[in-house]
Amino acid sequence: MPYLRFLFFNFSGALIWGTTVGCVGFLFGSSWESLVAVVKEFHEIVLIVMGVAILVAVVYWARRRKERG
Repeated sequence: MPYLRFLFFNFSGALIWGTTVGCVGFLFGSSWESLVAVVKEFHEIVLIVMGVAILVAVVYWARRRKERG
């Protein structure tokens, strides 16, 4: 990837990431306890989805490996 293109995407990503984190901090700074409760609720759901995705990927990989020989 050309260096100037990399710099553009790197800067764009940093700008979006920094703006998002700053806005979330500003919006939820006064209600930190509520935000933590919401994150904990979704945290469990995300872990379950990731676990299922990993299990499906391992089963798929094992079957393909077995078919190849």
